[in-house]
Formats: sequence, structure tokens, C-alpha cells
Amino acid sequence: MSMGLILLLVVAAGAAWYVFRVRGVPYVAQGSVLVITLDGKVVDHSERPGWVRRLATGAAETSLLDLHAMLEKAAFDDRIRGLLLIVDNPGLGWGKAQELVEMLDRFKARGKEVVAYLESGELLDYAIAAGAAKIVVPQCGWLSFLGLRAEVTFLKDTLAKAGVEGDFVRFKDYKTAADALMRSEMSEAHREMLDAILDSHFASLRGHVAARRQLPLAAVDELIARGSFLPEEARQLGLVDRIAYLHELLEDWNDLAGAERALGKEARAGRRSEVRTVAADRYERVSARFAGVPKGPTVVVVAVHGPIASGESGRPTLLGRAVGARTVVRALRRARQDRRVRGIVLRVDSPGGSGVASDLIWAEVRRCLEDKPVVASMSDVAGSGGYYIAMAAKRIVAHSMTITGSIGVIGGKFAIPGMLDRLAANKVVISRGRYSQMYSSSRRFSDDERELVTRTIRSFYDSFVQKVGECRSMSAEDVDAVAGGRVWTGEQACARGLVDERGGLSKALDVLREEMRLPSEMPLRLAPFPPQMSPLRRLIAGQLGHDGLLAALGQAASEARSAMAVFRDGEALAIAEAVPVIPGRTP
Repeated sequence: MSMGLILLLVVAAGAAWYVFRVRGVPYVAQGSVLVITLDGKVVDHSERPGWVRRLATGAAETSLLDLHAMLEKAAFDDRIRGLLLIVDNPGLGWGKAQELVEMLDRFKARGKEVVAYLESGELLDYAIAAGAAKIVVPQCGWLSFLGLRAEVTFLKDTLAKAGVEGDFVRFKDYKTAADALMRSEMSEAHREMLDAILDSHFASLRGHVAARRQLPLAAVDELIARGSFLPEEARQLGLVDRIAYLHELLEDWNDLAGAERALGKEARAGRRSEVRTVAADRYERVSARFAGVPKGPTVVVVAVHGPIASGESGRPTLLGRAVGARTVVRALRRARQDRRVRGIVLRVDSPGGSGVASDLIWAEVRRCLEDKPVVASMSDVAGSGGYYIAMAAKRIVAHSMTITGSIGVIGGKFAIPGMLDRLAANKVVISRGRYSQMYSSSRRFSDDERELVTRTIRSFYDSFVQKVGECRSMSAEDVDAVAGGRVWTGEQACARGLVDERGGLSKALDVLREEMRLPSEMPLRLAPFPPQMSPLRRLIAGQLGHDGLLAALGQAASEARSAMAVFRDGEALAIAEAVPVIPGRTP
């Protein structure tokens, strides 16, 4: 690396550090309202800081771990009086929606005001907004309560037109991950499972709306049967509290939030005055210590987000970016060996993946329990391998609408002899060994090959069931009764002994405090894994190869420019496995 290149890196790093750490701490006025906008993808954790995510992708993306830390900070900050949550069609599942509501409840419990603003909203958006004390919609808005649905597209006949066959072995009937590839229509077991999940989700949703808006369940049923509402209808029915544009909401904040005193000389004189606000992307640069958050013990949050595979994380798959067992095991080992770390939260948002990789993570979690407590926190999905790694924890916490379970095994291949015939392709195979062609795509499994695959899968299933029994103090018979590949909601899993507590990350931290024998109100310092680092810091830390050098340099220059500007301005198988339950959509 040339001296000029090194100098450029040093200058860029120095400029970014100076602006953000020395000159870039934003001013927060007394009585300010924190403004958070949910208008893009919501993930559990991102390796890149928020401003880098926006700079690199040009799109909004919210990290729940970042949001949790921000609300925890704002709850202690005497300058922050409340929160304005703008819900604008965020991309997330029902588990994460419940997570957000739990965060709002914790924030309100500290005596803070929370108002939600919906330009328009469907059931998922409204479920989040209902976590606020007040809901506001503009005059041009609408609410849509079209119910829930689950969709599965069966591709057997479609694949057949291309000369492709799915040849998979599963254990047992409820392990439906490959049904979309091997069947033309839904099996009875599949339909039974989806009906039960929809019933559970629907009951949770009805109860949530009824409790938050103080409505009878029968009234909620009538609202869902009605479908959609204009703003005035929604207000009269008790679904929203105010019809106003955003600027009117800020001008009337004191009346809406029920504040006993108005702030500012204009308000005291009887004139309308907008409440002071601070945007989330500015407030995230305020340190927890500066906001008055007491220093607490360190807890590592290991995020397992995506399909589980062997090796290192980052390998692309059909189901998304893989979470590598080697990477996760290394993180767990470091957390176990670090004396500064008091406990570990395993945050799981995964439909599963490699059984071997899941078992390696499971073994390391069990090893961690010898030295410090580990609590599993389930997000939208923790199924199959996702449940496998979570069951090793001392206690498991899941939302009522989390998708989990799927204790089962599947394996197989795609056979393409028909495609080869259509393409007039002559595939010649030369092999040695009786089973050497078993996973060749040129033909289906023979009878003895299928027997071998089935024996292997049955053995792994039996091991899976045995380990669930050991971890959950259940007999093999009791585990098998709730296994068989069946997917459960968190509510159902809790009732069947597969989950200990209902709740999200905040609840998991409460449970971890109990395990560490700490006071319930003691703040915890969350150290996420993977750690958040910009491309420049990754380069300095030696985590970028030569191929990423030029990209990192360009990113460093962009980061420096962005810093100055801020200062001046102030999944095919996974789809079937995860069982996506989505709100009805307005045409």
C-alpha cells in the first residue's frame, strides 16, 4: 500500500472522527420530542451504522437493536419528553411488529408521551401504531382491516413443464418445506397447520387491538368484517384519536399528549407553537452517558439472521445471506471467555438450514451455559434449525406471533432428466462406488438410495427430538407429539413447553437480569455481534480483502462528505417453512 493511499485513509478517518465525535454531537433542547420514522426494511441487527446504511443503499433501514438502544437512551434523557412514531408501511413480520410495541410500552412506562402518525395503514401498520397512547391520521388517509391470509404456491406441475422433479425425503408429515416443489395442491396436514397458525395469529391480533383501543372483541370482529375506514369513520369508531396533518399534530402536541403545561413563550401567550423535535438520525449520535443512562454490565447480543450454513457468514444462498456456524461459534466463544461479559442473548430470526451447522452452534451455546447465562430471543421466525440453536439456551422468549418449532428434517435433490431430454443434452456419468451417483441430478433416487437417505434423516430426527427433550425437560414421546416438522406460533409453542416466556428482546433482557441476579431496572450495555463497523473501519481492522480496497476508499470519501454535510445541516423453501401470514392488501 503506497504512502499516498495510507495518507488518504488517515485523513478520511480523522475527518469523520472529528465531525462525529468532537463537533457532531447534536444539541437537544429541553422538552424535545424524538421523531422516529419506520418507512423501510426493519431488521434485527445490521453490521453498518444507520447513516452508513442510508448512504450506501439510498433506502431507509431500521435496526431493532439500534432502536432499542435509542429508546432506552431517550427514556433516561430528561430533555426528551416523548416520541412521535411515523409508521409508513415498514417491511417487517408480525414478530418484529410485536417487538416494536413492547419497546413503546417500556418507553411509556418511564413517563414519556408516545403518539403514532399514520398516513394510511393496514393491519400490520395499525398493530404497531396501537402501541402508542394516541393515533393520528391525516384527512386524506385511510385504514384497511382486510384480515389475514397465508399463501403457498405449488410448483410441481410448473417444474414438470421444464423437465425438473423435486425428489425430497421428509420426516414427518408436517415437514412441508418441500411440498411447494413436490405437490400440486395442499396436503391435509399442511392445511391443518396453516389453519391453526392463522387462528392463533388472528386471536392475538384481535386481542391486541381490543386491549389497546379499549374495545370489546365483538366490536373488533365487526371492524375487520367491515374492511376499511375513512378518517372520520375511524375516529368515530375509536380507532384513531385525531385527524390532522403532521404540522398540525406538532402544533397541537401539548393538547394531544395531555401535557399539563405548554412549553415556549408562544404557547404561554395562547398562540400555537410547534413542539421542539429531534430526528432519530441526529439523536443516535448522542452518547448514552451524555443522556444520563447509568453504566451497566455488558451483555453480548449474537444475531443469527438468515439461513444457517457451515463455514463463515456472508455466503449468498437462494434463501439470502447465510449465517455461518463457524462465525457464530467464534462469537459465542469470545463472549464466553470475555470476563467483561456477564450474559448472552441469542437473537434468532432464521427459518433454519444446515442441520450440521445448527448442531455446531447448539453445542457452543451449551458450552457457554457452563460459564454464564444464555437467553434465546426469537424474532419473526425461529423454525427448524432456528429452533435447534435456540433450544440450547437456559430460557427461550418468543412473541405470540413468532413462527417457531418445525422440529423435523428434510433432504433430497432436484432431478432434471426431462430437462436434459428437452435440450437434447447427453449427460455421461462415470463413477466408482455403489452410491456415487446418489445425488446426481440426472435421475431420481433408486429404492436403495432412498432408503439410505431416509435412514440418515430418521437418525438426525431422532437426535433432534432427543436434544429437545434434554433441553426442555420433556420425554421423547412428548417431544414427538409436538414435533413431526409442525410449525407453531410462539403462543402455541409456549403452551406446549417449547418456549418459556412470551415477549421480545426487552423481555429477554429482563429474564437475563433474573439469571444474573441483577435489579430489574438496571440498564444493560448491549454489545451486538456482528459489531457495527463502517467499510473504512473494517478496512483498518483488516476485515476487507484486496478486492474490497477500492470500494472501501470510495466509501471512506463518501462517509467524510456525508459527515461534513450532517455537520452543516445539523426464499422458495423458506417461504413454505416460515408460513408467511400477511395482512390482506387493498387493491
